[in-house]
Amino acid sequence: MATTKITNPELFDLASLDSALQLPSGTTAERPTSPSTGEWRYNTDDNAIEFYDGSFWLTIQDEEIPPVPSENFNTVLYTGDGASTKSITGVGFQPDMVWIKARTSPYSHNLQDSTRGGGTGTALNPNLNLAAGTYGIYGFVDTFDTDGFTVGTGSSNNVHVNANGVDYVAWCWKAKGGTTSSNTDGTITSTVQVNTKAGFSIVEYTGTGINSTVGHGLGATPKIVIIKKTSTTDNWQVSISNITGVQGQRVFFNLIQGISTDVNRETALPSSTLLSVGGQDCAGSTDYIAYCFAEKSGYSKFGTYTGNGSDNGPIINTGFEPAFVMIKRTDSADNWSITDNKRTTSNPRVNALFPNLDAVELTSGYSVNYLSNGFQIATSGAGVNVNGGTFLYIAFAADPSAAPVLADSFNQSLWTGNGGANTEIKAVGFQPGFVWLKGINAGWGNFLQDNIRTAPYFISSDSSNGEATTLPNIVSSFDTDGFTIQSNGNSNNQGSTYTAWSWKANSIPTINTDGTIQSVVSANSAAGFSVVKYTGNGTASSTIGHGLSSAPDVVFFKRLDAVESWNVWFSSVSNKVGFFKFSTRFYYLYRT
Repeated sequence: MATTKITNPELFDLASLDSALQLPSGTTAERPTSPSTGEWRYNTDDNAIEFYDGSFWLTIQDEEIPPVPSENFNTVLYTGDGASTKSITGVGFQPDMVWIKARTSPYSHNLQDSTRGGGTGTALNPNLNLAAGTYGIYGFVDTFDTDGFTVGTGSSNNVHVNANGVDYVAWCWKAKGGTTSSNTDGTITSTVQVNTKAGFSIVEYTGTGINSTVGHGLGATPKIVIIKKTSTTDNWQVSISNITGVQGQRVFFNLIQGISTDVNRETALPSSTLLSVGGQDCAGSTDYIAYCFAEKSGYSKFGTYTGNGSDNGPIINTGFEPAFVMIKRTDSADNWSITDNKRTTSNPRVNALFPNLDAVELTSGYSVNYLSNGFQIATSGAGVNVNGGTFLYIAFAADPSAAPVLADSFNQSLWTGNGGANTEIKAVGFQPGFVWLKGINAGWGNFLQDNIRTAPYFISSDSSNGEATTLPNIVSSFDTDGFTIQSNGNSNNQGSTYTAWSWKANSIPTINTDGTIQSVVSANSAAGFSVVKYTGNGTASSTIGHGLSSAPDVVFFKRLDAVESWNVWFSSVSNKVGFFKFSTRFYYLYRT
């Protein structure tokens, strides 16, 4: 795209009433190959003005443009080496709040922010009620860097952030690169660092001993406010009153108890400008830090859901693909849990850590499936899905995953079993969304697995039985270029021959609300294939969204929660099968 220098001011007369400024225009494919930050153009595919922000082309819309998730939140993993300092990079921006937890050793959480700065005296521990710096002797964030942060060692050792051979996770949020301002909106002057685009601010203030107000700088009402005394001990206060609508309601990072209500600490609901604090949240001459989060469409979502006690758990629509989900039961005592898209890169997200505990990472009991526009609880574990329980969730977005393309959407694999566990079947050419596996020279059955139900759940085309997990894993994971099988005779018996047919679907399923029954869909619209899961409502003439761009020609139906025969529907056959009963159902669709 050529650059034109305007030398005649009359050609740029914006005062004219009967003319307009014409921008360079073209299709998405015609975008400049090496754009400069700040370039503008008209996209003829989208019929919208767009600009390049240095990383992405963003469209100017009537509504607020959502923040780019990876520019405001990211998760990084690293392994400690025990050195006195260690630089952690790959965040993608300068983080202003860094929360670190050892995954493989029982060390405390470490949380620091760029408002108070790095160093031993600023380290806080979400699982403990201690003042800042109390556990700083065990390591801390030393500096907040352009693309990450540097961890340092205390006078004793650095186990919380950099023990030799220990694996760590760090969750990173962006505020304003450490630049703070004085906020006089409230009766207490606060020090505020704010990222209004992402709805996040860091607020530092000193209590007066009387009920007061504190400006938070967001310009929007926060739904989550985390307050911690830094100069003395106190529990971590997590205000959720703007979620529940009840003044003073809160939970606590360092405790397992459910909702507590304290109107003395929170004298009014947080507003678009102010926090109203009293009692122990405004004790005289006591220093506080507050982390405030307002919801931003396409980036963050905070709310509650009700558990159903099933592995086919509640579906929560966030409007974005999650990168991070934190859950806390609020109607009873139970642990917090955190899953993310880096410690587990495909569904189910099973690697869980606990803000209230120094415990190592667990890989069972807290499973969550991440969807393109939300998440689904994939376990009956009490910590995230006891029947009738109420659960708080805090979710931040990932950059959206790319939709599948037609190329390499189907393949067949042949192999001879070696009897080993964790055997990879490669050269499929893509990450499968659906695998149909069959032993050729033995009496093994047909086993069908997909990326919505995930391993170890399977169904068999030669059986009317419902979904089962009674056999050891057959396909235990869907990999980048194939899938992994176990030593089970149905998939990897020594010397037996097997085949598998693999179809590509979207690796991140989607909550689909097109029909009268909500479904979860993993679709490859380009190839005319989708996997659909739904729960029946017992009503005739119900409709279910299938995620394809046109009507399917073949549909395979199978009930999952009971014995019932397979039903197959063809568009060329006038007798369409009846299939609506109150049950959990599942089907595969093909478009010819």
